Amino acid sequence: MALELCVRLWTRRAVCIGVSALLAACGGGGDDSEPAGTDISVTQPEAGPAPLPPGVPPMPAPPDPPQDPTPETPETPETPVVPTEPQPIPPIPDPEPPIETEVITRESVLKAQARVYAEALWKSAETLDPGRALPVNKSCMNAQGVASPVGWVFTGNLGQFIWNVTAARDLGLLDAAEAQRRVARHLSSLAVLQETARRNGAPGGLFHGTTDNRTAVPGGDVGSIENAWLAVSLAMAKQAYPALAAQAGAILGQMRFETMVHPQKQQYEISFNPKTQTFSGMTYGLLGETRLLAYAGIALGTVPRSQYFSIARVPSWSERSPDPAKFRTYEGVRVYEGTRSYGGLHFMPTNGGSVFESFAVPVVISESRWGPNSWGRSHPNMAKTQIKYGLDTFGYWGFSPASVPATAGYTEYGTPPASLGGSGYNPRGQHTASRAGPVVSLYSVLLLIEEEPEAVMANMKKLLDNFPTLNHPQYGLMDSVDVENGTVSKCLLAGNVGWALGAVTNYLTDGKLRGYVDKEWGHALQPLLEIEEFSIPAQA
Repeated sequence: MALELCVRLWTRRAVCIGVSALLAACGGGGDDSEPAGTDISVTQPEAGPAPLPPGVPPMPAPPDPPQDPTPETPETPETPVVPTEPQPIPPIPDPEPPIETEVITRESVLKAQARVYAEALWKSAETLDPGRALPVNKSCMNAQGVASPVGWVFTGNLGQFIWNVTAARDLGLLDAAEAQRRVARHLSSLAVLQETARRNGAPGGLFHGTTDNRTAVPGGDVGSIENAWLAVSLAMAKQAYPALAAQAGAILGQMRFETMVHPQKQQYEISFNPKTQTFSGMTYGLLGETRLLAYAGIALGTVPRSQYFSIARVPSWSERSPDPAKFRTYEGVRVYEGTRSYGGLHFMPTNGGSVFESFAVPVVISESRWGPNSWGRSHPNMAKTQIKYGLDTFGYWGFSPASVPATAGYTEYGTPPASLGGSGYNPRGQHTASRAGPVVSLYSVLLLIEEEPEAVMANMKKLLDNFPTLNHPQYGLMDSVDVENGTVSKCLLAGNVGWALGAVTNYLTDGKLRGYVDKEWGHALQPLLEIEEFSIPAQA
C-alpha cells in the first residue's frame, strides 16, 4: 500500500500605528513567467525482493531434495469416517478502539505532510543565505529563472536566521555541529553590528533597522519591532546552544528597550533616527505583531509589566456604546477588554485583520498556554475566523502582507472582519495600484498549523494542486499566489519563510523551538499573561 503525499509545489514590513499601517519599501523583481513545478512525494515502498547489485549473477535454484524410496505396503480396507462436532474458532482479540486508532493514524499522516513542507521551507531558507556576509531579505527569480537576491536585510531577519538553523537542526535537516558553527559565526557578526550602531548614535545597544548584507555595513533608523525579533532570537540561542549562551547573552544584555518607550504614553516609539537623534513621533498602540516589544522589554527586566497594558486592546472610543463591565485594571492600568466577532466567534482583533498580526508572535511566545483566559480564548476563534472568511468568500484562505505575484512588489493583504474597524486590509491588496485577485500567502496558511492542522493541510493541498509552480524544485515554496488569475509569485521573503518554518517546526516537535524561549523568558512572561481575561466566553 502506498501513501502518497504530493506537494507541488519581507520586503516591506507591515506594522500597526494606532489604527493605521506603515509600509516600508523593498526592492527585487522578476518577470511573470512561471517555472515548471515538480512533486515532492512521501511514498511507502511496496514489499518485494531487494534488487541484486549490478554484475552479480542470480544464484542458481537449489536442487530438488532426493526422493527416498517408499516401500510398498499392502492395501488395507478403508476405515469409515465418523463425523465430529466442529471445533469453536478461538476469539480474535478486540482491536484498539476505532476512535483512538483514527486519531493516531490521522496525526501521523498530518505530520508526514508537515515534514515535507518543512523540508521545502528549509530549501527556501538556504536560498536566502547565498554565501554573503549575511543572509538576504528577499530573493526573486530573474528572467532566466535564477534566484537573484537583494542587497540588504532587515534586523529582524538576522534574528530569524538563528531559528531557521535551529529548526533545521532539530528536524534532522542540518548536522548539529554545522548548526552551532553557523550560529556562532552569526553571533560574531551581530556583535560587530551592535558596536557599529552604538558608535553611530543608536540608543541602548539597539541595532539599525537594515544592513547591507554584502558588506555588513548597517544603516537606516533604529526600528523597535525589528530589534524585538532579534532579541527573542538571541533568547532562543542562549537555550538552544549552551556553548554559545555567553556569546548570545552578551549581545542581548546590552539591548535596553526602555530607551524606545514614550514616557507619557508608555507605548513603544516606532523608530529612532541616529543622525538627528530624534524619534519618529508615532507609537505602536494596538495588540498586533508589536506586542512582542512589550514581551521583550518586560522579559529583559528593563520595562515595567504595566507597559503591556498600556497597549490598547479594543479602544473604548471605537465602541458605539462601551460596556462598563469590560473595563478592568491590571498593574494599575485601566484596560477596556472589548472584542470583535465573526460568525459567532469572539476574538481580539488587529489593525489590518491579517493572519500575521495575530499568529507570528505565537511562533516564539507561548501566549495561549501562559494566557489561558486571554490569548488562549482568542487565538482558536481568530484561526476559525480566518478560515471561514476565506473559504466562504474565495474558496481559499490565508491573507497577510506578502509579495504581489504579478510585480514582485509588496503590499498588505488581510481579512476585513478580523480587523478592529471591520474594513481592515483588502484581500485583493491594500494599495489600489497593485490590486488584482485575492492573494494568499503560504506562510499565512502554515502559521495556523498548530491551531487547525487539518484545515491547513487541506488548504495547502488545494493550493499546490491548482498552482503547482508554488513549489520550486530548487528554491522551495514561493511566497504567494493570486488565486483568481493563477499568477504565482517568483519571490522568497525571509520573514515569511522564517515564520512558516518556525510554525511547522513547533507542530512537528511539540513546541520545541518556542520552548527555548519559554526557558529563557517564561519566568517573567507567564505571570504577566495569566492575570488577564479577555471578554470572550471560555471554551468548553
